[in-house]
Amino acid sequence: MTLVVGKDCTAGFQPAPDFQSGSAGFRGRVQFFDPRLLACFLPTVLLLSSCGNVGEPMYPSLNIPTRIVDLKAVERGSVLVVTYTIPALTTDGVVVRNLQSSELSIGDKTITVDKTKPGAVSAEVPVAGLPEKEVAVRVRLINARGRASDWSNSANVTILAPLAAPTQLKADLAPGGVKLTWSAPGESHFRVFRKTVNETASAQIGESDSPQYVDNKTEFGKTYEYAVQAANGTAESEVSNQASILTKQAFPPAVPSGLSVSPGLNTAELAWDRNTESDFQGYRVYRSVDGGAFERIADLIESPNYSDAKVQAGKRYRYTVSAVNQSGLESQQSAPVEISM
Repeated sequence: MTLVVGKDCTAGFQPAPDFQSGSAGFRGRVQFFDPRLLACFLPTVLLLSSCGNVGEPMYPSLNIPTRIVDLKAVERGSVLVVTYTIPALTTDGVVVRNLQSSELSIGDKTITVDKTKPGAVSAEVPVAGLPEKEVAVRVRLINARGRASDWSNSANVTILAPLAAPTQLKADLAPGGVKLTWSAPGESHFRVFRKTVNETASAQIGESDSPQYVDNKTEFGKTYEYAVQAANGTAESEVSNQASILTKQAFPPAVPSGLSVSPGLNTAELAWDRNTESDFQGYRVYRSVDGGAFERIADLIESPNYSDAKVQAGKRYRYTVSAVNQSGLESQQSAPVEISM
């Protein structure tokens, strides 16, 4: 390093006249210090002192990815579907670079998967050739130098003969909602999926141990799309064909039950069981006097009871009740009850 001192700095030393020091006979010259010298040399001193600090050495990364912890595996139709996420960082906290492959272990079989970019991975392995027994599925990552990450978490899967996808799925309106039926010989457990036309993905809404299912959580005026899948443990079939239906009210409510009549204070008191339909609107009450025709005496009342104050002593009255839904469909009339005043 070369130190350059300017002209102004050399002027900092000013010579002084000679002097004598008493009897000792000392003779010398005194140099007077100029403060401007500090401003000239201080930056240089600080620079030289900083050059002597040495930090921790930086070692090259081994580029070994961190362990995969979210591996899942399921047999779907004729393939084993394995999903996992390749991490973005190595074990020493730097960005993963130059991965060579993913090494998938299924039981005693090892398969190379050509997936090397960080992010979600879905790999499909044909079931043909795999043993029909429970196997452990794991994965690890290999970098360009052949170094491997730790093995991932293990997912245990029982390999079965491929399940056949259900066929001939149909959706029909039913009193309780939408009834689904399908064909799936040899299969005994199923998952049911549904979505509306405005939804992008189907969601599982239920399961069934027979080839039929009633969806009682629909809304009138909406179009629904259904699909079904056979399932057995960790094995599942491909999804069936889709069946769509526009829901509308095509069935009347159930006939009211439990109708009874008792005398009140110059009244006939009626009571019955409440209907539970989601689109229920009200009840109609009918009356017959002394064996005559039934006539409506109350329309669309909401409560399952009625007080008939227009009765006369010495007459015989018969009553019946029906239910009406929001589409105006009326049930059949209940079994009549009778009272004499």
